[in-house]
Amino acid sequence: MYNIAIIDDETEILEIIYNKIKHIFNNEGITPIFTCLNNPQQLEMNKYYDILFLDIDMPSIDGINLAQTYLQKHNNTIIIFITNKYDLVFNAFSVHPYDFIKKEDLDVGLIQPIKHLISKLNKENKIIFSPLFIPAIKTTGNLKI
Repeated sequence: MYNIAIIDDETEILEIIYNKIKHIFNNEGITPIFTCLNNPQQLEMNKYYDILFLDIDMPSIDGINLAQTYLQKHNNTIIIFITNKYDLVFNAFSVHPYDFIKKEDLDVGLIQPIKHLISKLNKENKIIFSPLFIPAIKTTGNLKI
């Protein structure tokens, strides 16, 4: 199961993003655990999230600095920026984001990146709990089942 955090200082946008992301994952048979925050300083830095969806432009700490700080402890977390501040996009490459999504294109813009991400994670053998997915059990040594 995926642990996902969505952070945007605009509460209405945060709710829209959450509903769209949840819908896409659910359509793929995946039910992640979501944390939605409108204050980036509330992100629990010691908690592991598989994916962070971050607004770049926020008042207290921007999404780029938040990602840099978070990735110091959790360098395997996938970062996806959702923004309408295109002049800041190039600054975000320092955290090697998986993708950028325009806020005004959420209806279409979220679908393909999330589907590609799910496919990528499946190929990397990360377990996804789905009604259609039955994980295999690997054994090593003299373990008997």
